[in-house]
Amino acid sequence: MLSKSATLPEGIAECVAELQNGPIHYYRAGETGRPIVLLHGGGTDTAWLSWKKAIPALAPDYRVYAPDWPGHGGSKQYRGKATQEMLEGCLLQLLDAWGLQKATLVGLSMGASVAAGFTIGHPERVARLVLTDSGGLTERVQWHLLSYLLLKTPLFPQLTSMLMLNRPSIRYSLEKQFFKSRVPDLDEIVGEVYQELKAKKSIYSDWQLDEIGPRRLKTFHLPELGRIRCPTLVVNGSLDHLVPVEAAKLAAEKIPKAKFEVIAGCGHWPNREKPDEFNRILQAFLKETDADLPPA
Repeated sequence: MLSKSATLPEGIAECVAELQNGPIHYYRAGETGRPIVLLHGGGTDTAWLSWKKAIPALAPDYRVYAPDWPGHGGSKQYRGKATQEMLEGCLLQLLDAWGLQKATLVGLSMGASVAAGFTIGHPERVARLVLTDSGGLTERVQWHLLSYLLLKTPLFPQLTSMLMLNRPSIRYSLEKQFFKSRVPDLDEIVGEVYQELKAKKSIYSDWQLDEIGPRRLKTFHLPELGRIRCPTLVVNGSLDHLVPVEAAKLAAEKIPKAKFEVIAGCGHWPNREKPDEFNRILQAFLKETDADLPPA
């Protein structure tokens, strides 16, 4: 949700969908064309933080929906743990609430993992799929056992989050973990992450804390990706160390007729690090596949 002092660009509205476990806040733009749902990542991400550059680019040609996941942005009153399974169920409820029988799903990181799992489980509801630096493509993370032990140590997530609650630490983390090139609006991003962390009080999402097991991550989509039959685009930053480009390439090879794109010199957050290039790739894929879909 935007801060009270911020204003939305013309044509973009803030809305709320009342679901079984509470309200979901979302952004809505565009009056015509096929529906596109933008799904943000985990940690301190929100719909506006991830998709503020994409929503205006897509709105002239499509009906755009960008929800804050439970526990993020304006959806903090939602009840329950936001695990992979719960988020897939939340997405199903949102599509029903919006009256969308079928939609294009565009996901980033955690949001891409949810989009992939949802597409595998509900293929009849997905027209097209875009996986951006997607979670669920590797069985382990870097320093997996150490990461597991630390995240399961009492008070460690809370202490880490407290130490991160300042702009210099957030900037350092973004520059080291997420971005691999100069980002012109980095100060703005740092401020938005700071505001979300201040409100959320944790740098981790439920999904991140739930996913890591002692030997592997709970969600591993690779063996099931061959079941995806809709037009699919897999996008990855060439320098992403959280989701290696090799894992994304293998995922694209598993999905029949999937298109694979690499954004050179880019890390884990291409839609904010190189938004113009990301939007160009996304819009080209959408235009290319529009003709293959039934009339909107």
